[in-house]
Amino acid sequence: MTKKLVLRLIILLGLILPFLLREVSNSLEPYPAVLQPSGATKISTSEGVLRFYKTELLAIGNDGTEQFLDPRQFFNTIPHQYWTHIARNGFGLSQPKSRSFSVGIWTLSATTILEASPEERIAALDWMKARLIELEMPETEKLRVQQVRTLFDIDKRMIIENEITEQTDVELR
Repeated sequence: MTKKLVLRLIILLGLILPFLLREVSNSLEPYPAVLQPSGATKISTSEGVLRFYKTELLAIGNDGTEQFLDPRQFFNTIPHQYWTHIARNGFGLSQPKSRSFSVGIWTLSATTILEASPEERIAALDWMKARLIELEMPETEKLRVQQVRTLFDIDKRMIIENEITEQTDVELR
């Protein structure tokens, strides 16, 4: 093989590997990044209808009442842009998740959510309970995180449909 061919193969692998990692999970990306960040939210349109998603945080009381929480108040010092990822992953208390991606004979697997140790679980629950007490909601039994899909008609300027597409409850006991 010539030096040019080897160099081209190295460059090709250097550009394809980050792309394959991103395909496995958006949380996997080598540093420094070769790909552009994907932080901005996309709003898709078709036939005059906007489709977008939002994440909501609710406190469920002992009596079953639901109250929306302001994520900025609940997460307090945690930067606002992180709250949806933290909440949608069950505040780190969910079951561990792994993904695998096969390319020929090679299999790449990544754990996207790690399992919390008992000490970490207690610390996280204590933190959430303390935040709720500070927000004057001590009777909260669980937190609910829900992903809502909204369809908005551009011409009529009104919401056509709101649908909960994903919902996770975090028990505070």
